[in-house]
Amino acid sequence: MKRLLARRGAAGLAAGAMAIAGLATAAPPAQADSNYAYVIGTIKDNAGRALPGAEVEILFCQTSGDDGVLDSNGCDDTQYIDNEWTDRNGRYVASVYKNTLLRYPSAAKPGHYIAIASLYRYTTSAGVAIAPAVGTNAAGPAFTLVPDAAVVPPPAGSYNFTGVVTTSTGAPASGGWAEAYDAVTNEYLDGDTIFPDGRYFLSVPPGKAVKLEFGRTGSTNVWFGGNQARSTGTTLIAPAPEAHATANAVLSPGGTITGTVRLPAAGSTWRAWVTVFDENGSEYSGTGTDAMGNFSIDLDPGVYYLRGNGSRFSEKAAPEAECPACVDTFDNRDFVGGYYYKGKKKSKKGVATSLFTATPITVSANGTVSVGVLNLTNALANLEKPTVKSKKGLRKGAKLKVDPGVWNDQARAVFTITWKVGKTTVGTGPSLKLTKKIWKKVSKKPKKFSVTVLASDKYGDYVDGAVKVKVVKALAKKKG
Repeated sequence: MKRLLARRGAAGLAAGAMAIAGLATAAPPAQADSNYAYVIGTIKDNAGRALPGAEVEILFCQTSGDDGVLDSNGCDDTQYIDNEWTDRNGRYVASVYKNTLLRYPSAAKPGHYIAIASLYRYTTSAGVAIAPAVGTNAAGPAFTLVPDAAVVPPPAGSYNFTGVVTTSTGAPASGGWAEAYDAVTNEYLDGDTIFPDGRYFLSVPPGKAVKLEFGRTGSTNVWFGGNQARSTGTTLIAPAPEAHATANAVLSPGGTITGTVRLPAAGSTWRAWVTVFDENGSEYSGTGTDAMGNFSIDLDPGVYYLRGNGSRFSEKAAPEAECPACVDTFDNRDFVGGYYYKGKKKSKKGVATSLFTATPITVSANGTVSVGVLNLTNALANLEKPTVKSKKGLRKGAKLKVDPGVWNDQARAVFTITWKVGKTTVGTGPSLKLTKKIWKKVSKKPKKFSVTVLASDKYGDYVDGAVKVKVVKALAKKKG
């Protein structure tokens, strides 16, 4: 039997789990992906149930050509554009690259875009016309797929393991997979896609000790007789093909994190994405956003941390014979990223500045956690004000030192320090000795004695940020 590699892997890493979803928001955020057009829709079965792991394919349908023969979708020829898989809720988000939209349609290749839905052992849908536009989310078709009547189970005697795999609600886990492994060596032996009615059929050498694993996009893989760990799976001895062994399974549902990455303002060359870390701080998964910054990612139940990122990019002309307006993109310039944060002492931008200060997100089985909006900025911002120290206090001969405080991207910041009395600069650098000349100025106007910390990005991507601190007040606070 054919092994479907595209369906292997944990729910958080499966192709369908990586799809992004358009989420309704009361006030649209700044445009977050301006280089693609997005088409967002759903795929369900004829009972109205979501079909995770179903595929949507985007094609350009050329309506006239050399031979003039049209297919069932009214296309003389088709050009592949993109394919994506649905998440655990049956939602898909397909995209069309900006240059593709500039290339098709044309005078030489008139036509339009279509979407087609499919799932193994279901009847492929007819093509539905769509109208993608760069930098926008378009409502895509809501497909309904029916089981393929031509698909029949294999003949008796050609398999020795069978059973029914369902979801936690009792629905058939159609489109999922069943696989058999050698119980000793873990060698892959056979695999099958789960039928629309939940059945599967596996054929392994009689007498072989095996373990069976089951999975589906948006669900947590399970071993027969146990949970996620292979060690807890039940070892089965394969019978002769004429004596079928039955092994049923119930798939544990995964969970979902949704939210929005908001950039400083709308831009024609901007993009955003999110990265998920596990509870140990290791990078676990990630996804992009749609045109409005919305994202949705399926994960196994557990504890995670989330970071939002964004960047600007530049474009240069890259004309082609078929596309005179085509461009190349280059030279990424990052925005200041931020981790999800929820607490009483929010930072000025509503995000944490490091994984250490991020808020953990607990994802439950069959649950959805919304993290709201992660606001990014293109400027360095002060989160905790600079501190001023002096062993001798504020008096002649004392040496003052300033710590720059906490900034939203400390690692990229370089600091310029300026000490002033009123508008007069009396020193620069992280320390200042109150010489007789400087003390004379300070003693006359102590309340106007200040230090300003200017933060600049050493890579030149961010806008400078500055904060001014009154020395007398800072020393008093430190002393207290």
